[in-house]
Order: sequence, then C-alpha cells, then structure tokens
Amino acid sequence: MEDGLHAFTASASEIYNEYLAIMQAKAARRRGGTSVGELLKKRFGIEPWEWTRLKVVYEAAQAGDEDAAEFVREIDAKQTTVSAAYGQLHRNLQAETDRQNLPKTVRLRAVYDVALRSNGFAETTARAVRLDVPVNTSGMEPDDVADCIVQLRAAGRNMKELADRLSRSQGGT
Repeated sequence: MEDGLHAFTASASEIYNEYLAIMQAKAARRRGGTSVGELLKKRFGIEPWEWTRLKVVYEAAQAGDEDAAEFVREIDAKQTTVSAAYGQLHRNLQAETDRQNLPKTVRLRAVYDVALRSNGFAETTARAVRLDVPVNTSGMEPDDVADCIVQLRAAGRNMKELADRLSRSQGGT
C-alpha cells in the first residue's frame, strides 16, 4: 500500500462495474469457478473482505445516500479507508434507526409469514378484480381510493427492495 489507505488502484465505480460484468458472465455460464472477490483481487488488488464493504458503501451511494456518496469520493481520493467509510456508514444508519424508532432486528420468520398472507390476499383479490367482481368503495373518499392505489404500489416496491436486499445479504442471524 503506497499511502497506507488501500492497495487497489481503480475507482469504486470501476470496481463496481467490473463486479457487474463478472456477475453477468457468471450468470451466463452458471455457478462455479473463481469467486467474485478473487477475480476483483486479481484485477484491482482489492481484498475480498474489502470488496464486500466497498460494495455496501457504493450501493448506498447509488441509492441516494449523500454520506455514502461522499465516502466513495473520499475512498477514490484515498482520503479514507473502505473500513472507515463502511464503519461510519453503519454508525450513521444505526443512528437513523434509533431516531426513527425502527426495530433493532428484523425477524425474517415474521416477515415471511406476513408476506405469505399478504401475497395470498393480493393474489385472490387481484383474481377477483380481473374477473370483474365489483369493487366496493363505500365509505371512501376519492382521495382515499387514490391513496390506496399509491400504497399498493409502494408496498410492492418495498417488498421488492426487501427481497433484493435479502438476496444480496451474506445471511442472517
């Protein structure tokens, strides 16, 4: 390491784009072969453990987290380490969780049970609407109906985001 921060030579976006290319190539040829972490180490000199942390910070930046975007700029400028950025991002998220009174852990079994019930209800209801069963909106204002539609779409996006994050995670506790 020339400056004591990290040994890799490319920017975070270059490494992330290579990761995406590797994942597409792996998907095309199915599983097996050299791990993504090892391939990135060969190409950029980034350690596999360092890559997993960089990926978290980079994806948070891509999702619009301004702190994470600043961390990526600092990593690229070799003003901070990946570990320091990851640790601070984690502390920032923990502080936000505390401020918003969010749960400290997520019980996946409970989420799974709710998802099964919600999906079953949505599937049955959607099938009924497709078959032209009348929709009763009595007691609802037009704004309530419009908000219901917005909430249904938001629930779908939130469920997709949860599923995406779970599929990328290293496992639960």
